[in-house]
Amino acid sequence: MGVLYDYFRASDDATVVDLLAANGDWYGATHADGSAVDVVEAKSLDPDVVVGKVVAHIRDVPWSPGTMGTGLVEPAEDEGPWVVRIADEARDTLADLPDDRFRELAAWWATIEEFARWSRLDDEDVEMLREKLAELVGLARRARAADDRLYCWICV
Repeated sequence: MGVLYDYFRASDDATVVDLLAANGDWYGATHADGSAVDVVEAKSLDPDVVVGKVVAHIRDVPWSPGTMGTGLVEPAEDEGPWVVRIADEARDTLADLPDDRFRELAAWWATIEEFARWSRLDDEDVEMLREKLAELVGLARRARAADDRLYCWICV
């Protein structure tokens, strides 16, 4: 059993709490007006380390546990699921990434320690990472354009 991560956008923490309370189950969640939640399913791409390393690399700074500036959204259950808020600076770093850097960055991303368990990633894996990066960048761009924040839903 692994940990699942889904990234989404919302206006603020109170909206997230209301969203989770109103829907009960995350999958297929909708806003009060019936519109779908803008979500990127990211499976094993945790915000603090795996995505955080990409953000640090884009910024050309060393990665640290605080790179993404995450904060837990209340109320949080002891056994999950949990939601963390991602700092606007991390959202903007992703949103500002030019499309022509996706392939190069995905090839670098495939080399991080967290992917070592897959041994050597091939071109198909790098393409999957490029597509996921494009989805995350798109979400960050839509969030910034709407003056929304980025969040990550985490479930064991």
